[in-house]
Amino acid sequence: MSHSNKRKKEESPAPSSKRLKKGRSYTQHEKFWASDGNVVLQLDKTRFKVHRSRLTSQSIWFRKLFEHWEKSQASLKNGDDDPAGIFDDEDLADIADVRVDKKDGCYVYNLDTTGVKIIDFEAILTTMDNGIAYYYAPPTFRAVASILRSATIFKFEQLRDFAVRYLNEMYSDLLEDMDKPSTPEHGVHAAEAIILGRNLDMDSILKRAFYELARKSDLGTGEDEEEDEEDLIYRVDNFDLVRLARGQKRLIEAWLHASTFPALECPAEQPCDSSRVRIQQLDIVTQTSLTQTYRCDPIGGIQKLIEVDWYELGYCEECRATRIRLFTEQRENIWEEMGHWFCIDE
Repeated sequence: MSHSNKRKKEESPAPSSKRLKKGRSYTQHEKFWASDGNVVLQLDKTRFKVHRSRLTSQSIWFRKLFEHWEKSQASLKNGDDDPAGIFDDEDLADIADVRVDKKDGCYVYNLDTTGVKIIDFEAILTTMDNGIAYYYAPPTFRAVASILRSATIFKFEQLRDFAVRYLNEMYSDLLEDMDKPSTPEHGVHAAEAIILGRNLDMDSILKRAFYELARKSDLGTGEDEEEDEEDLIYRVDNFDLVRLARGQKRLIEAWLHASTFPALECPAEQPCDSSRVRIQQLDIVTQTSLTQTYRCDPIGGIQKLIEVDWYELGYCEECRATRIRLFTEQRENIWEEMGHWFCIDE
């Protein structure tokens, strides 16, 4: 996509908001503008008119915000010197920075100082209105990421728990969950999952997210790939990019080691074919293209080796069990070491 096309896209009005009317410095949100709403919130130049009770019933932050404003107004009327009040919770301290104006006969709470993006706040309101629909059609990763970001700041605890459970299932840190094939979604959203994990204290999704990104041979930055606006690798912290590159190198080395497995010493009186390792490697690894297919994916590659029909290759029961045990241990050790490679367990 050319830079000029990007600029045009960025300058076009948000599809969910009406165009600015002449003489008006804000837009009314097309969907979240309740005629019977009793509180107006503003992000950037977009206003939302919603029901205060719905916000306060689910968000500690909004409950404290409205309480703070009411106490501030009462303090000013009484001539108190410190109407702002003190917040014990550091996460609620930014409430005092919210500017409140009276426009068109009602109070408008400007939330720009919170750093929440419009698209993230929209995701929260959508979930509050239509959360039951997610039972039949799960939300997209991008929607869940938006919910997590805004729910963390505004302290919608139940919605945050929902987002955390979703992401922990998608990017589980359990090795056993790697037995299920990864989907294209795992790779596409891995970079953003790393950003979320680092910024929002979700270490549990980092290992799988790093692995999904590292298993892409070019780390998603290949010149021959079409530009993907969902690929946020350019926003990953520089230190994590270095860890990613080094970790990928370790994964390549781990697969090289695993795919050149040593011969076994069969304990039977008439030894089986487990010692014919070079021929086996040629048949299993080289001729089946496993070497290149799993070059950056030793977890998947070793699993393929575990699933090989070792009986057909002339193994006895004991040597087959030994081979599978050695591969399983290698797989477990790699998964464990990844925590150090990507600085997750430190």
